[in-house]
Amino acid sequence: CPHCINLKAKLDSIGIKYTYYDIDLSDQYALEMVERVKVAGHTQGFSIPVVVVNDRILFIAPQINKILDALD
Repeated sequence: CPHCINLKAKLDSIGIKYTYYDIDLSDQYALEMVERVKVAGHTQGFSIPVVVVNDRILFIAPQINKILDALD
C-alpha cells in the first residue's frame, strides 16, 4: 500500500524504530489488526496504515505529527 510505504519512509528518515506487519502477506496479521481496531471502538470501516504506539495508542491513517506527539 502506498500509504504504508510513505509512512515507513518518514519513520525511517527520522530514525524511529518500528515493527511492520504486512497484512497483505499474512491473514493472521490482518485479523489481529482488525480485532485491535474493533477493541479500540472503530466498528465502521477504517483505512490503513494502522499504527499502535507503546502498545496502547491506536491511530488509523495518522499524520506523522500525531505519531511523534504520542512518542513524547
